Amino acid sequence: MEELVRAVQNLQAASPAHRYQIQPPEPFNFREPAEFAKWLKRFERFRDASGLSGQPSTTQVNTLLYSMGPESEDLLARCKSFIPSCKGGI
Repeated sequence: MEELVRAVQNLQAASPAHRYQIQPPEPFNFREPAEFAKWLKRFERFRDASGLSGQPSTTQVNTLLYSMGPESEDLLARCKSFIPSCKGGI
């Protein structure tokens, strides 16, 4: 019985990422910009469930861009051209 109690306690103490593997959402379809809010909500759920929310902000932003797909690189390049805070890079 003690072993069972310890196992349950260990499971409760583990972060969600340690309990199971979770995949990021499918890349965002940039041809459907009206769907971004829904896609972002899905990414936020992934961020929390995977433990990403506890990682450094640069890791979170890079994971967001990677998850959005290759077109996010074009968006980032455009952002850097007119938003000074983006010029330092991510």
